[in-house]
Amino acid sequence: MEKSLKKYKWLIFIVSVLLISAILCGTLFACSNRNAADTADTPYEHYDTIAENGQVVAFSKTMAFTTASLFEAKRGGGDGVHVTLVATVYPENAENQNVSWNIRWADDAPLKRSPVSEYLVGSADTNDSHRFNATCKQAFLNNKILITVTTEEGGFTATCTVSFIGLAESLNVTSSTATLTSTAKRGQYYAMNRDTSYTFNIGASNSWGVVGALDLEVILGGHGELYFGDEMTDENSYSTWRNVTLQSIESRIDKYATATISGNTLTITMGKYYIEDNQSQYTYKYNNGGVEWDEYHLYYYVLDNFYDNGTFNWDTFETDYDARATENFERLENVYFTATVRDKLSGASVTIPFFFRISVENVYLNNTTAKVN
Repeated sequence: MEKSLKKYKWLIFIVSVLLISAILCGTLFACSNRNAADTADTPYEHYDTIAENGQVVAFSKTMAFTTASLFEAKRGGGDGVHVTLVATVYPENAENQNVSWNIRWADDAPLKRSPVSEYLVGSADTNDSHRFNATCKQAFLNNKILITVTTEEGGFTATCTVSFIGLAESLNVTSSTATLTSTAKRGQYYAMNRDTSYTFNIGASNSWGVVGALDLEVILGGHGELYFGDEMTDENSYSTWRNVTLQSIESRIDKYATATISGNTLTITMGKYYIEDNQSQYTYKYNNGGVEWDEYHLYYYVLDNFYDNGTFNWDTFETDYDARATENFERLENVYFTATVRDKLSGASVTIPFFFRISVENVYLNNTTAKVN
């Protein structure tokens, strides 16, 4: 009998250990998920509440006011952004439901020598002490304000950490590495060498003079269209261009440039090839009476039936070829790429145009001998 009891005691012990382990794993899993949420890409997701004017919300651990809501409230003639926080006493059937409220600066707030009432004020609702009416009067960027609720019975407390997000109203981009130039047809743009990276500083501003949060992205695009086609090779190894269509530069931007943002720095890297390299950059050699010369064409246009059973008409081809080549030369003078920097929090954006700069890459001596008399 005693041995059986010991066996059951060990069994109960093992089951208890397994249950405790499961609970701990669940707790750790929940904590890891919470940490993942705390480090989300969008700064808004770091706050339990984003305060909007007139909003009534449950008392939360974190809350943030924004320049956007403050600007709208002030423009409408108000004294600031009003928000009502509602606290709950547990258990909800506790006889003493009375609470008190307090507002103060966080210990590490740079503004803590200034009265907190200049920035955030509040008081309990006269009819319901659980409701706290707070008003953000002005921006308190890079500072934290603590709103604490305390139960009359037991002195239990809960604290909401209040932040201020200075949203951007406008963005600007400047560079010390790329050359700003202009042409009559393309207008002003940054001229960039191929296979080279350029950095730009991203600035932000708003009506309050200080931007406290940015979540930037860059979108590459382009302006203008050119004729592009698919390069084909026939049974005689002749290279031709089929499926020729007028295509936007934006649809082919990934062939010519890439862009990234790190902090407030935009980096644009130009590819190894010019646009001309992807439009069939052909040089033809002609021989007339023993004299050779080269004829360069930006765009080599070939009819779909070029090699179809001898039906090709050279006169038609030359006419069409010259017309397409000339048109693409003219179109090239108007096209350019774009990089749009956008703040995902505020929606503010700025777009800069850029294009290739034809740079010197080498120098050669003629492969001839000159006779000097």
